[in-house]
Amino acid sequence: MSRPSSHFGNMHFVNETKFSRKKVIIVFLILFLLFAGALAIRIVQPGFMGVSVRLGMAMDEPLDEGIHFVIPFVTQVYAVDTRIQKAEITSEAASKDLQTVSASVVINHHLEKQNVVTLYRQIGLKYAEVVITPGVQEVYKAACANFTAEALITERQKVSEIIRKGLQERLVDYGIIVDQVNVVSFNFSDEFNRAIESKVTAEQEALKAQNQLKRIEVEAQQAKTKAEGEANAVIEKAKADAESLKMRLEETGNYFTGRGAKMGRQTADHNSEWAGAWRTGRNSHFQSEW
Repeated sequence: MSRPSSHFGNMHFVNETKFSRKKVIIVFLILFLLFAGALAIRIVQPGFMGVSVRLGMAMDEPLDEGIHFVIPFVTQVYAVDTRIQKAEITSEAASKDLQTVSASVVINHHLEKQNVVTLYRQIGLKYAEVVITPGVQEVYKAACANFTAEALITERQKVSEIIRKGLQERLVDYGIIVDQVNVVSFNFSDEFNRAIESKVTAEQEALKAQNQLKRIEVEAQQAKTKAEGEANAVIEKAKADAESLKMRLEETGNYFTGRGAKMGRQTADHNSEWAGAWRTGRNSHFQSEW
């Protein structure tokens, strides 16, 4: 009787084993589908473009920002940054007067979205090391050859613009746009730096002497103006005194002229009276004699 019971138990164990295997396979399939589904979804973040590579071949159309569905295990998506990026490059060149000048050049650039696939095919994702750095060094050397070491300092903005234009011509075929170039610093030899310091010192001394000369000239002009003012004041005072004296003399002359005229009139009147009396007396004498 025990043998049939044992046989039934074995059959139950086999059934449970088969059922467990089915559950494992189902769970495995579910996990595989979830994993494959996750691999089939690709998200391209804002400011990026996606390059789709299927079985080692880059697709012609780039992927825009957003969610995309691809074939898992077959298609890979590489994100390419299209935002404005900064690259700082140190370069060395000889100036027009044969001075060695090293500079730190900062490049702001971005990629054209429609050309990211071409860039990926030709250069890859490390395009800055491949084309931008060598391009900056070549353009910087060409620009420095047109300026003296001193002119590089005084015309830094012009030098930066020349570098920007030259670099843009070299990178435009790769879909790289140069937004801005800044030469943030120049470094010269110790001998040149000492020469610049001596020149600056001499210019400062000359400017100081020139300012002193101007101050002396201003003070001399002020003294001259003051002297002229004082002289003019003396002259005006003398003129006023002379005019006052003249007026007094005229008043005195008028006084004596008036008294002389009055005395003349009195004398004339007296003489007239005397002449009249004389004539009167003479007539009386003639009449008495007659």
